[in-house]
Amino acid sequence: MKYLFLILLLLSVLISANAQGVNFDHTLNWEQVKAKAKAENKYIFADCYGSYCAPCIKMLKDVFPRKEMGDFFNDKFICLKLQLDRTSKDDEYVKMWYNDVEMIVKKYGMPSLPTFFFFSPDGELVHRVPGIENAKSLIAKAADALDPGRQYYTMMANFEKSTRKEPEMMMRLAIAAQGVMEREHALKYASQYLETQNDLLTKENIMFLSRFTTARKDKGFEVFLNHGYRVDEVLGKGQAAERVRGIIYTEELMPLVAKIVTGVPDWKSLQAAIAEKYPLHAEAVVAKYKVQYYQGQQNWKCFQETATVFMKKYGNDLHPQELNNFAWAVFENISDKNGINLAMDWINRSPEKDHNEWLVNTYANLLYKSGQVKEAIAMQEKAIYIADTSVKQDYLSNLEKMKKGQKTWLQ
Repeated sequence: MKYLFLILLLLSVLISANAQGVNFDHTLNWEQVKAKAKAENKYIFADCYGSYCAPCIKMLKDVFPRKEMGDFFNDKFICLKLQLDRTSKDDEYVKMWYNDVEMIVKKYGMPSLPTFFFFSPDGELVHRVPGIENAKSLIAKAADALDPGRQYYTMMANFEKSTRKEPEMMMRLAIAAQGVMEREHALKYASQYLETQNDLLTKENIMFLSRFTTARKDKGFEVFLNHGYRVDEVLGKGQAAERVRGIIYTEELMPLVAKIVTGVPDWKSLQAAIAEKYPLHAEAVVAKYKVQYYQGQQNWKCFQETATVFMKKYGNDLHPQELNNFAWAVFENISDKNGINLAMDWINRSPEKDHNEWLVNTYANLLYKSGQVKEAIAMQEKAIYIADTSVKQDYLSNLEKMKKGQKTWLQ
């Protein structure tokens, strides 16, 4: 009896282990999958990946084997792993899918790797999710794929057939299209929605415009340019200026810079050219490029000087990632104590300083380089605690170097 109990226990452990994670099919072709889905009234989930794609492989190794993924997907979907490329190491299952994978890519497009397709029990595409996801996020988006009221392609088909074009549905479709990386449709529905609006300065419309303002031609650009006070009331201080300056930088400044063949740019001429159209933003746009120029040239003396001037006047309007890039450049390339203290001051002024993992990590390394080892270790531990899984190992490595008194910078 004792041995029987142990055998049963072992079998139960093995069954439990095998039940972990998503069960992907390894035998059926596309026609057989569709037939099975229809017979069992199940949706089809297809993970489209590349054998060379690091984010794809990461999901296959770290996300799909998770128990919560198996608990959600296995009883609701027939699950497929579809390799998009062809290699000499492909097994018979991958080879069997060559033509069908080619058809799927041609018919439905592939906006990114990985991309996840969701098909109805009848084999019709109803939803897709582009890009790497964590378990919680993918489960939530897969739940949308089971709901006809949230399935992007179903919503779009119903809207196009309807004789009543409700603004609310235009808004939902624009946001949904953006989420699945259907850029052309996103802009189409966004434009249709905005045409129905008499007041673009409502909270709802400003938040909507924020999603769809990336160029001067977009309606939101004029709103952000001329009604910055109202935009900032909704989105937060400095958000209007940040968006406007980003567009001016890309569409006005960079074409001028592209014409410079050799030598240091004539900063005054650049600023004057931008000021002809955007006098309130010209100085800030050129000042930011000036910092980036000297960073690219690895002229750290001029970088420190121009960054100090820029950050003093415009630092509060910077996106956390741009702020972090400037502060990290100081950390890696400048040993001057005043420069390090200035970079720490930049981070301290940011409202994101306590919960943005990049800023917390950079601040920890600046503390360490300035000689404040105990404080640096505490801050690095905080960065590890709040960090995304993808960077935890790098942060842990730096923590170990701090504890051993080793450099965490290259130079």
